[in-house]
Amino acid sequence: MPPSLAPAERFAIHDEATGEFFYYVPFDLVRNSSYRDGFALEADGLPMERLSSGSNWWRCPVRANTLTASWTPAPAVTGYRLHDPATESQAFPASLLPEQWYELRTKYRDAADDLYEPVTEGRPRESEPLPGGPWRVLEGQAPPVDGDDRWIVNLPQALAHHPEFRWWLPGKLTGLRNAVAKAVRTLPNVADVHWYNDPGPVRVVLMLPFERPLTRERTHSPTTGRKLRRPVSEEVTARIHLNLPIPDAVTGENYEKALIAWQEEIGYWTGVIMQHAQVSACNTCGGHGYVPTDPTPHAEAPSPRRDH
Repeated sequence: MPPSLAPAERFAIHDEATGEFFYYVPFDLVRNSSYRDGFALEADGLPMERLSSGSNWWRCPVRANTLTASWTPAPAVTGYRLHDPATESQAFPASLLPEQWYELRTKYRDAADDLYEPVTEGRPRESEPLPGGPWRVLEGQAPPVDGDDRWIVNLPQALAHHPEFRWWLPGKLTGLRNAVAKAVRTLPNVADVHWYNDPGPVRVVLMLPFERPLTRERTHSPTTGRKLRRPVSEEVTARIHLNLPIPDAVTGENYEKALIAWQEEIGYWTGVIMQHAQVSACNTCGGHGYVPTDPTPHAEAPSPRRDH
């Protein structure tokens, strides 16, 4: 990549894997035509494909010197005619030239609008070459189709006016904790995943069944505290907490490599939580991880909290 990029320079990316070229066309290059009907871009006469409806990236199979915008102009109004021919009169002729209709409208504004409809004819497509060429081509991978708000880069001064090139610079992919939480919240025995601040650990709450199933009778409602008409039998589970040092971001030399590291981190932390969530609690220690050495005959085994 060149040491300095001026704001007015235009660049394209050549994807070595597919041989395709990707041109970044900002709005300022096509502000007079992008909103018009049938807007399209061509690269040296070949049609280009927009990566998505809102993207500024365009794909084409060749390296081009000139990009051209084309569009279909609005139909030309050649005259006006009555909606209903039966309303024709001396004051309101069956048809009018544009200048006659405008003159009539100064006298009978509402009538001219209500009684007449425009007669139009299509116009041929128009085109104009975009400024900024020839385009300089850099080697790299295809940009993400719709971008990615998770990817954060500190742009060097030379690229301050070219944020479109952040995908090929070192940066970090944020939101890993939310991604892990979303992946594991639906797993069996995972009751909750939360954290209080970014530097702190991620707390995973597991509700594990006992190796030998235990039940108890509930006599009161857990929400209102009122006594139930008849006791309800429920399974007893052990409440276990995991405190995991899951980072909120992964770094990479570029966006593509960070995505690979992202998937590895998701797989690793999901595996750690699944490993703990797929076990059974020990009946002897009551799920607490210890065995009482001198239990009294009348003491119950340590019981986990179950009303959460």
